[in-house]
Amino acid sequence: MNTANLSELETALQPKPVTETLRVKTNQELRALKASGVRHPGLADECVTDTVADLFEAAEADHAAEPEEIRSWTTSRTQIEYRHPLFGKLLIGVKNCSLGEPQHEGPDSWARVYSPTPRPNWLEIEMSVTTIHRDIKVIEFAADPDSHSDDQFANEVICKIAPFPVKVQWQKNRENGDWVPFTRVKHRDNLDLIILNPESGQFIQLEISITTRNGFCWLLVEEQYSGQWVRTTKTRAETLGVKNIAHGQYPLLVMPLYAANAYPTADYVRTFPELAEQMSQFVIRWGALVPFGKCVKATWAPETRELTEEMVAKSWKKATPLFFNGVIGHGPALCEDGKICFLHFSKIMGADGSPVGCRGQFPIIPPMREVAVKWMDQPDGKRAATAIRVI
Repeated sequence: MNTANLSELETALQPKPVTETLRVKTNQELRALKASGVRHPGLADECVTDTVADLFEAAEADHAAEPEEIRSWTTSRTQIEYRHPLFGKLLIGVKNCSLGEPQHEGPDSWARVYSPTPRPNWLEIEMSVTTIHRDIKVIEFAADPDSHSDDQFANEVICKIAPFPVKVQWQKNRENGDWVPFTRVKHRDNLDLIILNPESGQFIQLEISITTRNGFCWLLVEEQYSGQWVRTTKTRAETLGVKNIAHGQYPLLVMPLYAANAYPTADYVRTFPELAEQMSQFVIRWGALVPFGKCVKATWAPETRELTEEMVAKSWKKATPLFFNGVIGHGPALCEDGKICFLHFSKIMGADGSPVGCRGQFPIIPPMREVAVKWMDQPDGKRAATAIRVI
């Protein structure tokens, strides 16, 4: 702590007139305060405000570097293997089914599902944590398969991850008479797995689904978010401008762990309110958070691309996807003029101008990399892409 900070701290801690006697807290009370997230329980409620806590935080500030370790994918004819050096290894497959040729793009991996049963009514996702680092926790966030409710619940995985059944509905194509699968039902075609390190508060959120595109079923695994649970002062939480979760004197919030999650307007608690609220209960129980001054400060760093002269002549423009959800098939992109353009999987084109989904490929857009777009302004003022090229 430098001299200036010491001077400010000493001033803030000078005795102030009080109208009642301050009672010394018992050890039990101090332990309870610390367990609730109060960093300096001996000072709590004793004429010490956020100003003092901010000074402590500034003195401790030593933001961690963005982890160099990153996920890797390996896929066989039956499973997708997700491996992360910070957390461990996870295997994902579909019961009694084989997988087609796997593909990987940054935080996403997918493969076509081949069932031995013609037009199956159910496909069951199977998951197993084969290697997990010491003290790492796994949380499942999913709807109850036996309930008709859309509500999702977070549960700690103790021994093994239960299979997740996805209902497949079949509709007949009016043009050619082929049967086409359909799985998209909110919270019923996917589940989230949270892999969390209680010591650092760092976590990976995986979204695992059976997704249908252009007449095929796909097993899709997305590293949807990588973050870190942080506690800070109310003053700083307000300054950061992101939604937080109230917890005693020190609000909880999530900071992005990697650059891809640090996009403009990124706000984990606001984007995933139900999951964040339920996950926070585990985080509090395990003490899985760090002071703001010790968290990773990831910086958004999109990869630029150049348009060819021919594309410029044909009115293509550049935009940078903020994120793209493969399950629902869309996401926002930031245009060069500062406006948001909404991207949809059906508009992703190949070099020949035809939709990539019609060629048996899975249409997806990698994060933090510029794409070429053509758009149309909607009557409501929103902008929607009419054609997208991954360049």
